[in-house]
Formats: sequence, C-alpha cells, structure tokens
Amino acid sequence: MNNLITSWIRTLVPVAVAWLIVRLEPLGVALDPTAIEGLALPLITAVWYTAARALENLNPLFGWLLGSPKAPSYETE
Repeated sequence: MNNLITSWIRTLVPVAVAWLIVRLEPLGVALDPTAIEGLALPLITAVWYTAARALENLNPLFGWLLGSPKAPSYETE
C-alpha cells in the first residue's frame, strides 16, 4: 500500500470510530446535533488518535487502531 493511501486510512479511521461512538449513544444520552458536530466528534477523534499513537509507540500492533499497522514514511529530498 502506498504512503498516501496509508495516511488517508490512518486519518479517516479515527474519524469513523468517533462518528460510530457518537451515533451509538452508549449511555442513552442524546446529544444535540450541533454539539456532536462542534465538540463531541472532534474531541473523540483527537482522543482516539492520540491514544492509538501512544499505544503504537509501545507496540506496533496497536497501529491497527488507526486502520493500518504501518505508518507512512516520507522521503526527504
């Protein structure tokens, strides 16, 4: 898989996970749609991504939490 696709996957998976968490309304708490778009979705995305990257530093297999265990690598010129 090329680096561009890998980077897209590792960016979009946390957004999709956050969207699913918000939509499941796990504790029966219905959130206002404005709150979902304005606060909950970006906050959950950031927490998921940060936690997954921290775990990935401990063990590369945790990269699957971002959709791919392989981080993209970029060449410098």
